[in-house]
Amino acid sequence: MQDPLGAFMPDGLFSLQETEVGPLAGLTFAVKDLFDVAGQATSAGNPAFRRDHPEASAHAASVARLLSAGARLIGKTITDEFAYGMNGINGHYGAPTNSEAPGRVTGGSSSGSAAAVAGGLCDFALGSDTGGSVRVPASYCGLFGLRPTHGRVPLVGVVPLAPSFDTVGWFARDAALLARIAALLLNREAVASFEPRRLLLAEDAFALLDPAVRTALDPQVKRLKDRFGSVTAINLAGPMGNLENLREVFRLIQAREAWTAQGGWVTRHWEDISPDVAERFHQAAAVTDVQVQAAEKQRVVYTEWLSELLHEGALLCLPSALGPAPRLDQPIDSLGEWRLNTLRISCASPLARTPQISLPVAQVGGLPMGLSLMAQQGGDETLLAFAGRFTQTPEPGSQLDVF
Repeated sequence: MQDPLGAFMPDGLFSLQETEVGPLAGLTFAVKDLFDVAGQATSAGNPAFRRDHPEASAHAASVARLLSAGARLIGKTITDEFAYGMNGINGHYGAPTNSEAPGRVTGGSSSGSAAAVAGGLCDFALGSDTGGSVRVPASYCGLFGLRPTHGRVPLVGVVPLAPSFDTVGWFARDAALLARIAALLLNREAVASFEPRRLLLAEDAFALLDPAVRTALDPQVKRLKDRFGSVTAINLAGPMGNLENLREVFRLIQAREAWTAQGGWVTRHWEDISPDVAERFHQAAAVTDVQVQAAEKQRVVYTEWLSELLHEGALLCLPSALGPAPRLDQPIDSLGEWRLNTLRISCASPLARTPQISLPVAQVGGLPMGLSLMAQQGGDETLLAFAGRFTQTPEPGSQLDVF
């Protein structure tokens, strides 16, 4: 197999199949190079990290489940270093090609996984989502992407960044396959079954969009409104006051957890880390206990507020990103600013530990743009079922309700 999109690690292409029977038999998948695969090294996007760590002795729990279901693993994909990025550019391994938006970033940090699925190199792929690393690439690459409820998929065998935010997520080109994977990966201990009855619209998040982006999403938002009959406008920032404050709560907690998880290795390898990622770790090292304690208290308040809003059958609609993928040739500082701005809307579900799905339902000037739906904790299955119905194309003359 070839890698025309630069989606895979330099020696990351291989073929691994444990059984030819099972619910995923006949399907191929790839995994972000944060996931352990027995006999393969895990780099977390950094060559020095790879040299310092032996080949994995066992598969990550999520990888093992997919292999036992009959899927064939074709390789390990590029990630932003330590998953501490959102643009999909790795200073050591390059930037995968976004086949749906040539000359533009794939988004990250699950860049290679998104590129591989969008380009048809595999049927689906695993990524991780800490602050948007599945939802944003899904939006940029025209894919379905799920960030599940925190804790519903085991993280055993996955290099951590910020454990209270980290989730295993995945990409597919259709909602049905996304749901099939969920049926295998999601644990059954925290299911919240409900019938979607209310629609909430994150007004402050949509207000950040350029007019052309909002115009592109409006028809899909209208379809949702028509389905529910009404919509309740809310501010995603809620008790945090504004989205900048919300992002800061996320940033402080993520930074402390990232430093706790990787700071020991990082302090011995500053020269081996790309400048933009090194700067984030420097900032993480400077976060104080007082800042983190205050942020943790605010997180509790925010989670309680959002959980109350989402109970009793509500779905929350918000943009998956601020717009289509930025140009690949933009200055790194400009891309860094774009990442920070995007975090204002992508950090809500990580903070509240809720599931969120990005749907490839719009284009802006021919470029993909995703619309997201969020549900209460444990509402993953309901969210996936609703997304499948909403995006299904009816056969000519059918009576299928597609809203």
